[in-house]
Amino acid sequence: MTEFAAIDLGASSGRVVLGRFDGSVMALEECHRFPNRPVRLPDGLHWNLLHLFTEAVDALRGRRLDGVGVDTWGVDYARRTAATGVWRPLSRQGPAPR
Repeated sequence: MTEFAAIDLGASSGRVVLGRFDGSVMALEECHRFPNRPVRLPDGLHWNLLHLFTEAVDALRGRRLDGVGVDTWGVDYARRTAATGVWRPLSRQGPAPR
């Protein structure tokens, strides 16, 4: 049996869904749901990536998975520095201000 996890990060909440495939049948189970609590900074709303990461890892801890996929809302994004490869801890949520 193969087991995968899908992490869905939405504007107001996130969830982790497990998918199990036995070769003929796929079964889905929501195993964790959590609030997305963005942080308001002077330049707009930012996702608290440390909170989201902690929630997702807690849901996956101890599982032996064959793969993990992550989906976010279409206009959210995170930045990574070229020099260090580190993700910016508070990434923008929603369209950039104009």
